Amino acid sequence: MARNMLNRALKHPETLHGDNFKPAQNMEVKKTGARHMHAAPTPHKQARTVVRYKQPSKLVLHKQRQVDILIEWNVCLQQKLLELRKKEAQSYYLAYRDELTGLPNRHLLEDRLNQALPQSQRRHKPLAVLLLNIDDFTRVNDTLGRVNGDKLLQEVAQRLSAGIRGADTASRYGGDEFVIVLQEIESPHIVPALAAEVHERLGQPYIIDGHEIRLTVSIGAAIYPDDGQTYEELMKQADHAMYNAKNTGRGVSILALPQSERVNP
Repeated sequence: MARNMLNRALKHPETLHGDNFKPAQNMEVKKTGARHMHAAPTPHKQARTVVRYKQPSKLVLHKQRQVDILIEWNVCLQQKLLELRKKEAQSYYLAYRDELTGLPNRHLLEDRLNQALPQSQRRHKPLAVLLLNIDDFTRVNDTLGRVNGDKLLQEVAQRLSAGIRGADTASRYGGDEFVIVLQEIESPHIVPALAAEVHERLGQPYIIDGHEIRLTVSIGAAIYPDDGQTYEELMKQADHAMYNAKNTGRGVSILALPQSERVNP
């Protein structure tokens, strides 16, 4: 019976119907050997997108090269600007700083003092200028050499910087001379005590190249507004007071000279 149904299905495939019949399946019969019937599913092929890349045009390549050149120029310009800023900073440092000690030089001292004077006037606070000279400094150079003499000056500069307030200024005036500007002090009467602190700080022993060195300084002071009201006036009075102190003896401070001993501006 099964053979008859198979033969009928092969002759009249349109008669096949029912729930188990699937049109999407193909019936295949092999004629060689035993006959077999099987369903061969049709594979579902997925759509595939093929992207074809075109070679960039000469115009695109030219524009890209221009962009690369601009980037290289930008890097070069940034390097040159950095070098110019370093040179500018170095020029400023050399113009306003002492090369040996790093302290403000005369130009920066004058600038800061000229800025401090109006401030002292507005706040009605006195200002003191101390001019220091190292006693017998040439003896250090003669016995230990100029290199060790420079090291001693550097040590003195460090002690002066460490002993002042942030608003004050310690500068190298030249050679073995230093200047301290003390802004807005409470009273001219405290200047001798401030000078004594400087004597004590600088009088501590120095060890330079294995040698212990002790030194003294002569200090002359000028006080704004009593001894002068400009940079030039104050520096002249302080210089005159310092030389009077040096002539009096080593390690001496002369402050607030009498009117008869002041130098005419």
